[in-house]
Amino acid sequence: MLKNSIILFFSLLLFPFLAYSSDVLIDLVGEETAKELIAEGSLTCSAKKDSLLLIPEYPFVRVLTDRLLEELHPNLVVETLNLFKKPSGISQGTWTDEEKLALLNGTLSLSKLKGIEYYSKSKGKMRVLYEESVVIDGPESKKEIPDPVLSLLPDSLTIFVKQKDTTFGENIYRYDYYSTPGALVFVQQNLTSMTYGLLPLVGKNKLRSVVAVVDAGEYLVVYGLSMAKASAPSWMEKRVKESFSNRANAVMKWFRQLTVTSHQ
Repeated sequence: MLKNSIILFFSLLLFPFLAYSSDVLIDLVGEETAKELIAEGSLTCSAKKDSLLLIPEYPFVRVLTDRLLEELHPNLVVETLNLFKKPSGISQGTWTDEEKLALLNGTLSLSKLKGIEYYSKSKGKMRVLYEESVVIDGPESKKEIPDPVLSLLPDSLTIFVKQKDTTFGENIYRYDYYSTPGALVFVQQNLTSMTYGLLPLVGKNKLRSVVAVVDAGEYLVVYGLSMAKASAPSWMEKRVKESFSNRANAVMKWFRQLTVTSHQ
């Protein structure tokens, strides 16, 4: 009897907090998606530009993605939605600037993307995604520089990166970072044409990859959107979509580790 009373007491103490967290999550992604996310932890889908299915209802993210879609007019779109429980080092209530800065600095350590792996369905095994990943001083000189480390949280930041992956070879990318009161958002844009062997697939400035990390009480909701105006022949379209999904899943796995290590 005493044991049951103690359990009931602590359940009543926790209920308002749990209800708040669930309400925040439902407001962001809707009730059905929230249930799926809590059960599965991750969702992926191919979408059309006029019907994104997984995007959170967070104003900055919605306005940004709408603008990018309008600029790009993509014919390939892949969405991912992940739910990460905040580690003990992060406040379970409002996300502080110090916590966001720690996570931002983690995502700026882009050299650590080298060697991350993904599961290739076509190969039936794990493969390395990035063989090389280094920050450079600009797209023209391409001089390698150390990963940035910030002491203050900026509203926005732009850096340039040289990356060599096992599908599209070596390319130069622009990374734009944005900080808002409840979210961190990163946008990747290709500054060089992306090829598969000798076959051109994605022209210069025709790729955008968005990662939006949105505060949701005891959770972080992480939305990924990869989109391209691709010139892939029909027989290559499935391969390109799979590659986008692989890239997104590998980066999400890396990001999940960051949410823990950046707050230790």
